[in-house]
Amino acid sequence: MKTLIPRALSVVALILAAQGATAQTPAPAPATPAQAPAPVPPKRLEPGDPAPALDIADWVKGPEVKAFEKGKCYVVEFWATWCAPCVRNIPHLTALQARYPERNVTVIGVSTDQGPEALKTVKAMVDKRGAGIGYSIALDAGGTGQRYLQAVMAPGIPYAFVIDKEGKVVWFGFPNQVSEGMEMVIREVAAGTFDVTKHKERMKNFVELDQKFAKAMQDQKWEEAEKLLDQIVAVRPDLAGTLAGTRFGVIASSRNDVPAAMSFARKAFNADLKADPEALVNFANIVVGTKGLKPEDQAFATQVAQGAVDATRSKDSQALVILSFALEREGKMEDAVKAAQAASDAAEVPIEKRYYDDRVQELKAKKAEADRSGAKPTDPAKP
Repeated sequence: MKTLIPRALSVVALILAAQGATAQTPAPAPATPAQAPAPVPPKRLEPGDPAPALDIADWVKGPEVKAFEKGKCYVVEFWATWCAPCVRNIPHLTALQARYPERNVTVIGVSTDQGPEALKTVKAMVDKRGAGIGYSIALDAGGTGQRYLQAVMAPGIPYAFVIDKEGKVVWFGFPNQVSEGMEMVIREVAAGTFDVTKHKERMKNFVELDQKFAKAMQDQKWEEAEKLLDQIVAVRPDLAGTLAGTRFGVIASSRNDVPAAMSFARKAFNADLKADPEALVNFANIVVGTKGLKPEDQAFATQVAQGAVDATRSKDSQALVILSFALEREGKMEDAVKAAQAASDAAEVPIEKRYYDDRVQELKAKKAEADRSGAKPTDPAKP
């Protein structure tokens, strides 16, 4: 069986690989007048420092935040309309805001779009999405990016900062990488239980266990690797759903025991994953990508993919294209074409839309060939 997971990878690397988020869009440089002197580098921003004031050109949607209020928590996320990972993160932030009423947590998306058409471009995207964006959107005037992104030397966007009830920055990192734990921090900050010292210790333990997991995988000690996954979940319970895919990969690929992996997949799908749409999409990607499944297991893989589509309300291009692969393996070519077309229709970033359009054309060609020969396609390329 083809290896699904490179054996020397850590949990973090496996999560990123499953999410397709190993790279971020480089953070933009602030716009400055042609004749202006080079800006003075901002003071380094550290956890526990007072949150810098926002410098906003326009508030495009949602409540304006002129100053951070004591007793309220804030998430300030930097993004841009041209940034594919940023656009994919919009539903995630919308769901986050829905889970925490604005009196507890206020999510602010600060666009770093630049140029004379920046405001028009941002407004057009916000208007197109309508209720699909459920948090405040603002256009940076330049100073916000300097005071936040440059002050921590952020390597790319989307990049977010969590501000506690005392108006202090307590966390910053990539919001679309669950391994960094933004939502875990937000939950504790909102509940008033977050402790910076304990969080540092927690992340230190996580890194140490992650390294041990990578070593166990490298040494092909599969049972030890699975036990370490249990220990990681004990330290980071927020990763339980996400690591279900990692465990499936260890069983199916490293141990080369697909029947046991599918048995685990059925239990995981019916237990924890349905409440975690993002983890379910990643899980579907790994299960559907498993080659040589029995017909009943292939049907279940399609069920998982459909569950991911349903959990994301048929608006997630990645979930839809994964479903197209599952349907293709079952020989349901017409339905596979429809799923791929829905993925293209849901895509907003041009480069992603081109990929999904290519997928539609690929499936149409395969359907035409299958119709001519009467054969059913098996084991297409992994999604």
